[in-house]
Amino acid sequence: MGIGDPAGAALWKLGQIALKLKPELETAAKAHQGRRTDLSVNSPKSHTPFDTRKEMAQAVGIGEQAMGRIARLSEDAPQALKDALERKEVSVNRGWKILKALQQLPEEERENAITEMIAAVREIDRIDVESDRRGKIASLFCKAYERAVLLTPTSENIRCWVEGTRMRPEEIEDSIKESYELAQVFQTIEDVLKLEFLPHQ
Repeated sequence: MGIGDPAGAALWKLGQIALKLKPELETAAKAHQGRRTDLSVNSPKSHTPFDTRKEMAQAVGIGEQAMGRIARLSEDAPQALKDALERKEVSVNRGWKILKALQQLPEEERENAITEMIAAVREIDRIDVESDRRGKIASLFCKAYERAVLLTPTSENIRCWVEGTRMRPEEIEDSIKESYELAQVFQTIEDVLKLEFLPHQ
């Protein structure tokens, strides 16, 4: 989550909204059960407990497990962890893992540990975001080369392209300009590869 997971950040906010709805949902459920006339005293349905977690999760459109974790985090997490969740620095899943890890530690070690854990999550997210960015750039270069090598720029092939796409004269002029710009891009790539990535002779 954190920086890299806006959906994870939204989950916490939705969970907080659901928790505010809890008293209203419980009141509505009790009123509904009181009005039921189709349940006999011996009916197992009359003893079905109201599933607060399920109702809250459905009210805001999130999963029951996520709702349960948000409820526990809201109740049991140290304030520093709740603040990190509010600031979108930690996802619900990571917040849950941090809470479980903290509960394994002696009380006196928890305050320092929470700060270190949140800092570690921030660093992991920063690395993940950078890794994603670099991966996307690498993928773009690979795709550009994969497609470029499929082109065989003979006069006949270019004629097929022009006629097959019904290019108008202004579109041909645009394609000439784009071809020049693309040639410059590939020339720059060649220069950088030679200068920075090949051992100098």
